[in-house]
Amino acid sequence: MIFRLCFSNFQLVDLEKVLFKDLVVEWKKRYASSLAIRTQQGYESNLNLRVLPSFGHLKVSNIRKVHIQIFFDDLKRRWCEGRW
Repeated sequence: MIFRLCFSNFQLVDLEKVLFKDLVVEWKKRYASSLAIRTQQGYESNLNLRVLPSFGHLKVSNIRKVHIQIFFDDLKRRWCEGRW
């Protein structure tokens, strides 16, 4: 199955080939600019500190529920240990 994501009316991205970090770059260019500045800054911080180190190197099509669950379990553990 080929996964595709529509960024505009005519541009499709083949998610079988796209790394998550590249998808984030496209999202920032197309959608983040419409957000309030402080919201953009918060998203950018969380993406750079937490999300991209965990998922940036993965192809979007390879990200599974278990990857996301492990990510949130790790965030919860670090929060409880005061290493947020």
